Amino acid sequence: MSGSNNTSPSPSLTLPSDLQEPLVRYRNRVWFIKAAEGLLSAVFGLLLSYLLVVGIDRLFDTPLIVRVALLVAGSVGMVFLFPHKLYYWVWCHRRLDQVARLVRQRLPRFGDHLLGVVELVRGTNQNSPSRPLVEAAMNQVARDMAGRDLSRAIPRPRHVLWAWMVGVLLSFLCVFIWWAPDASFNAFVRWLTPWRLVERYTFAQLVNDRDSLVVPYGEPFEVVTRLRESSPWKPSEAVAQYGHQSAIAAELEANIYSFEFPPQTEDARVAIRVGDARHSLAVKPRLRPALNELSAEIELPSYLQRPEALVEDARGGRLTVLKGSVVKLRAKATRELSQATLDGRVQSIDGASIASETMLVMGPSEHRLNWRDTLGLTPRGSQVLEIGVREDRAPNVTFTDFKNNQVVLPDEVVPMGILASDDFGVRQVGIEWEGTKDPVMNPEPATGEKIVSGGRATLERLDVSGTFSAVREGVRPQSLKIRAYVEDYLPGRERVYSAPLRLHVLDPADHFQWLTEQMGQWADVAQEVYEKELELHERNDALRQLSPASLNTAEVKRQIQDQADAEEANAAKLGTLVEV
Repeated sequence: MSGSNNTSPSPSLTLPSDLQEPLVRYRNRVWFIKAAEGLLSAVFGLLLSYLLVVGIDRLFDTPLIVRVALLVAGSVGMVFLFPHKLYYWVWCHRRLDQVARLVRQRLPRFGDHLLGVVELVRGTNQNSPSRPLVEAAMNQVARDMAGRDLSRAIPRPRHVLWAWMVGVLLSFLCVFIWWAPDASFNAFVRWLTPWRLVERYTFAQLVNDRDSLVVPYGEPFEVVTRLRESSPWKPSEAVAQYGHQSAIAAELEANIYSFEFPPQTEDARVAIRVGDARHSLAVKPRLRPALNELSAEIELPSYLQRPEALVEDARGGRLTVLKGSVVKLRAKATRELSQATLDGRVQSIDGASIASETMLVMGPSEHRLNWRDTLGLTPRGSQVLEIGVREDRAPNVTFTDFKNNQVVLPDEVVPMGILASDDFGVRQVGIEWEGTKDPVMNPEPATGEKIVSGGRATLERLDVSGTFSAVREGVRPQSLKIRAYVEDYLPGRERVYSAPLRLHVLDPADHFQWLTEQMGQWADVAQEVYEKELELHERNDALRQLSPASLNTAEVKRQIQDQADAEEANAAKLGTLVEV
């Protein structure tokens, strides 16, 4: 009894070091290889994704969705596959029994023995009667382990392949970074942050200052593409294509490619290719802006006292104004404008309307009006306006109802019509009189004047009736020379006179004697007309008695013609007597 109580317990059963150490080294080796495989494959995916963006960017601007897809696909290995590989090969193979099962996959028979020993050791306690058997089994497996290389039992080791693949990509990447660091960094930013608006780096660098272009409708046009001065690559030729039409080429001249396109009438996009650079330009053919209206506001010189400006149509391109006038042009285009110039000076615009600066016109001049609409189009040619100058012409005046050489009594009122005209307004109309000087009968002739009618600044024609009475005007009987006069608004201009007419003012006695003389003269002339009429009557009777054959002779025909002329002259003389 006492002997059994003093017996010490046996130590715990464990795998011998010559069996446990190879398993631990094998497990560590598996962890390293599989972790390396996962990491290298994840790095390969990221590198491949990045290099794909680099390669596509060299061909065209990689779309946002493609860059997002490449980044997501390249990150799958690092985000999901690598953690999964660590979990499966490291976490799930940390115990020796798990390692033994892994060995059994490649070495089934040995693996079964190894797994059995590991499980026996785990399930055998110190008082187990089968302990000697387990130790014998461990020794047997340990002897088998001594001649085996467990590295052959690693499942499909591919870390070397992944290393080579990553090395190849890294080699390409390093060469590209060394050759084009700017392009590498640009592609890296575009790949890593695809949501940002980062412009694609190109070796042929364009100055893309616009995305659309408005060109004249149905006219040839030019598209100009510029290279930056600092562009690393300057291709000698570039290609552009309008819609689906044939592409055209342009050569490089002073960092500029000029593409000459034929007339177009439909909207389309122009695709431009310069080396690895691409640019798309929306082209919109539109009609050129034209002028619907062009007028001139003419402010006449101040002496004319015209409060309102004259408005004249100037679309014909020529305008004649009074010297000293101030001219302002007003125009309206078919489209809203962005700029207008007159002789190179910027003018005021309001939508489609143009209001020019004022111009003092002192001599002939030529002006050029240009404009640009909000689409950037200009007219085919400048609107040329020739401004001519004319002087303020002298007015005109004449009598319209006043007979020359009238004989009147002193108290008789003589009516007279006066017509005056001026190109810029009649100021006033009047008459002047002057007696005929005679040393005996009229040593001191009468002189005088009076205003018949006043005018106004806007009255260019004045037709008035005036009267003259010697008694009213204080003129004694005598022969008078009467003239009408007119004045306009030009400062310093003298009066303009009509042709003079004679008016004889007689006292009653002289007037009676004059009438008597006139009646006698009338009677003498009437007697002559009467006698002539009798003579013509006798000749007509003689001609009527001739035979038809005689009437056809040349001599008789001449007599008949002379007779007709004489009758016409005598009738006219008779008409004059009747009027008197």
